Amino acid sequence: MSRLSLTALFLILAAATAYFVLLPQWQGISDIRLDLQRLGEMRSDLQLLSEKRDALRQAYVGIPASDREKLDELAPAVPATSEAIIAFETMAQRAGVSLDSLSFTGSRSKPGGAVDESQVKGFGTIPLSFAIRGSYESVGRFLAHLERSQRLVDVTAMNFSSSPGILSVAFTAQMYYRQ
Repeated sequence: MSRLSLTALFLILAAATAYFVLLPQWQGISDIRLDLQRLGEMRSDLQLLSEKRDALRQAYVGIPASDREKLDELAPAVPATSEAIIAFETMAQRAGVSLDSLSFTGSRSKPGGAVDESQVKGFGTIPLSFAIRGSYESVGRFLAHLERSQRLVDVTAMNFSSSPGILSVAFTAQMYYRQ
């Protein structure tokens, strides 16, 4: 074999070795560098989230306990529908009206589920409907109690009907809870 053939064979072997051995190694090293860069970015993001969490925790601790209790009454951390039933019955008794029906309609918005675009971020909604019956004055007292209630209730529709001395009102509304 001539020197030229031997040199060409070594060059071909060197190129094949570079292509089949060194190139995959280089790709692996490049992938590791990208992974390290992504991990560094994730670490920075986690550091920022941790700082924000600490700042929010400090802000929360700075809120007086009485105000936190009011927030729990306004929009509890859980839907608390049984407590809402009791509150509506109490308001009806105080106002002197008959609570004819109270139902939680539709589906609640759930954490991690599809969120209605009109929904306030961080709060889930509980759709409800209820109906009361009583005199004009007692219905007015019930509405005043509902307005002064600590639990936030958005009335979205009211339907009135009356018979002599009796006023019936059907409500469609929604309550909120923190998610």
